[in-house]
Amino acid sequence: MQHDLPSSLQSTVKMLEQSYPEGFSDATLLPVLRLLYDELSDRNLALVASYVTCLDPSVALNKVYEAAALDLRDPRVQAAAERLKKHGYDAWLAEV
Repeated sequence: MQHDLPSSLQSTVKMLEQSYPEGFSDATLLPVLRLLYDELSDRNLALVASYVTCLDPSVALNKVYEAAALDLRDPRVQAAAERLKKHGYDAWLAEV
């Protein structure tokens, strides 16, 4: 299910689609959501998650809350950060 995406979130989606062209599983989605959690509102992060995974927005919001419990030092989160950095994560951080 695709939703209208605000223009302010398009760079986020682009970065995620470039970083994960194969799509997302729970194992890859949750660490990525944790990285983005401190930078976007819960609602906007759920919209992004819904857009890139085709999840219902209410399910995506639950994934956001689940991801928030992860520690930023978790090796899965650090691996996601390294992957995103190859596709503009640092520039994205400066943008948001």
